Amino acid sequence: MDGVITTIELDRTEDELGFSIVGGNDTPLVGIVVQEVFPGGLIDTDGRVLQGDQILEVNGEDLRDVTHSQGRAALSRMSSVVRLTILREKVEDKSLPSEREEVTKVSLARVYGVPLGIKIVGKKNEPGVYILDLIEDSVAFRDGRLCPDDRILEINHQDMRDGTPEAAAHAIKSSKEKVNFVVSRMVRPTTPDLIKCMAQEFSTFGMSNQKAGVPQLRSREKFITINKESSESLGISVSGGLNSGVGDIPLYVSDIQPNGAVGRDGQLQHGDVLISINSTSLVKLTHAEAVGVLKACAGFQTISMKCIAAQGHELMDANRSFTPSWVTWLTMPRYCHVPLDITLEKGSNCSLGFSIVGGADYCHGYPAIFVKSVVPYGPAEQDGRLRCGDQILAVNGQALQDMTHAVTVALLKRTKGRVTLTVVHWPGSMH
Repeated sequence: MDGVITTIELDRTEDELGFSIVGGNDTPLVGIVVQEVFPGGLIDTDGRVLQGDQILEVNGEDLRDVTHSQGRAALSRMSSVVRLTILREKVEDKSLPSEREEVTKVSLARVYGVPLGIKIVGKKNEPGVYILDLIEDSVAFRDGRLCPDDRILEINHQDMRDGTPEAAAHAIKSSKEKVNFVVSRMVRPTTPDLIKCMAQEFSTFGMSNQKAGVPQLRSREKFITINKESSESLGISVSGGLNSGVGDIPLYVSDIQPNGAVGRDGQLQHGDVLISINSTSLVKLTHAEAVGVLKACAGFQTISMKCIAAQGHELMDANRSFTPSWVTWLTMPRYCHVPLDITLEKGSNCSLGFSIVGGADYCHGYPAIFVKSVVPYGPAEQDGRLRCGDQILAVNGQALQDMTHAVTVALLKRTKGRVTLTVVHWPGSMH
């Protein structure tokens, strides 16, 4: 694992450390990772923990293979001194990132009626032949392992290092059933494996990596009917909504008055997400709009609510109002998502400046594509909106639902120039 491991000690002068976390072994990120450091907090003032750092230990407790809730619990345990062991990527030369040659063997079987789909070109003042582009929906495009700008070293064991585009085209056409390629590409080393052992290589794509004993994340809807006096308030406090302080998140119950109508009834719990009340939707409203709807319904004697139940492992702190964890937000149904379009310009090294984990073939907690790490000084970091743990829904309008990790990587590599990512950002669990 390439990176720098550091242990730091902090005098805990405040309850809050001042950062948020994502990840855990019940999610595709596996490790516990710092998503955001809050300005003016203890961690920010100290200056040694940064966004993207993986927390390996806290006060001697190993966090490298724990669930999200276990990581939260460990970080929430009070002590006068906090000792954190963190892993941070190692960047040897930030201005001139090193590159290495990667050689790959790819075998493509011909499919009747479907073109192989490889456009070949020579480069001025450079020997050999290169892949210019792949035809959409062709055999090579569907396979996803060949990429534009790959240099073709061999075709069916025929050396192409000094070959011409014409010779390469002839070798491909001469192959009746299968074409075997050896290609090379110059790749910039990705960010160190901050989240251990998660990036799937093409050679293993399609294999399931579900870890035994790790529960799948699921949401559970529930329907509640409460009978009360018409003059009685509901007795709850709510947080969230569009444009809230932590982003566009659903409305949730942050506090319940024990002797109020809801508290006496006992069905609604801290952290329950409110979907509707008396058939009026509360989804994708601002906080003020949602509170207005709740107040308008409070005069009824019978209140019907549709909710998404809080996760049973959520932490409660009696000294402050409740805030759901990051894994709770991951379980939200699509109608609760508020997508954000982020447009990035590929850098001179053709990189967008981030790496991903997950995919339809990766059942570790939640089969979707997530941002694993953001490369320092890359396009994504300079833009500032993409964060560790963000879920990517689409690339240039092409949905990633049911797409494997390898195919998603190939799609991102094929994009050119300006690339629009459609993402959902859920706030990390705060500490």
